[in-house]
Amino acid sequence: MYYSASQFGKNQSFIGVATSKNIEGPWLDQGEVFKTKQGVDEPNAIDANITFDRYGHPWMVYGSFFGGIYLTKINPKNGKLLNYGKGKLIAKRHHNVEAAIEGPYIIYNPEFDYFYLFVSYDSLFSNYNIRVARSKTIDGPYLDFHGQEMTDTSLPPNDVGLKILGGYTFNDGEGWVAPGHNSVLKDGEDYYVVHHMRAEKNKKYHYLHIRKVVWTQAGWPLVSPERFAGEKQRTIKSEEILGEWTYLFVDKDQNEQNVARYLTITPEGENWKRLTNEQFLLSIDDRNQWVECTIMPAWDWARKKETTVFMGMDPNGQVFIGKKAK
Repeated sequence: MYYSASQFGKNQSFIGVATSKNIEGPWLDQGEVFKTKQGVDEPNAIDANITFDRYGHPWMVYGSFFGGIYLTKINPKNGKLLNYGKGKLIAKRHHNVEAAIEGPYIIYNPEFDYFYLFVSYDSLFSNYNIRVARSKTIDGPYLDFHGQEMTDTSLPPNDVGLKILGGYTFNDGEGWVAPGHNSVLKDGEDYYVVHHMRAEKNKKYHYLHIRKVVWTQAGWPLVSPERFAGEKQRTIKSEEILGEWTYLFVDKDQNEQNVARYLTITPEGENWKRLTNEQFLLSIDDRNQWVECTIMPAWDWARKKETTVFMGMDPNGQVFIGKKAK
């Protein structure tokens, strides 16, 4: 079990490890894994996540504001660093946005043969948002949808990293803000993102959300606009698609709260086409481009009823999420 101790607002930080023969404990503290000192070190020794390469070798990804996100090998015999040091920089943001990147989590998807780096941008109090990039090797380089490296600070800070979830409201109840610091878990063949999020009207309240993750045909993860409620993906009937929807595009430059728009889905061939049992092409937002979407059943937490949702991406890497309005 990896833990962190840190002084708020400083990179005077410490990652330690404890071990147990039983997941319920008791846990025995084994001491330091890595530490950083304010004014001396560039990284911030917090937010450790253990991940594994294709050969089962353990690595630790960690980091936060200040120096960015780093990756280093772990000694499987004791859970500490194989070679003591900060490791390799794999993601960073410019200091004109306070170098605001943290909460790294890496998973490997064997279907697409990519490692995926999930990170959170900006402030956990207001405008947190989740971004992703991928690499053929666990130590990078991690590239976003447009092939930009996550270490590239020469570009505008919001241009790097595929944004897959931010604050939003569907206009039918209190919305949400500041999703972030996520984990991605796999259960059988299904993937889920676990993250915290804050209430729109009173941001001092924050909650745990679990959402289904689906994958585009090109191998990019997308996140459901509704929290998971046990629903299963299945063949979507044509009549389930028709009618009024609310949707929003996950704007890379608007990280506070996006407001939903309205869309009427008409008979097949007019503004949608079927690809598979669950995947469709939708014409959205007058962009004259088809958006590849996964449509699936979900639970509408605002209206307390079953609904249908979609999550999709257009050819330019713009992410959309939506749900049935009626």
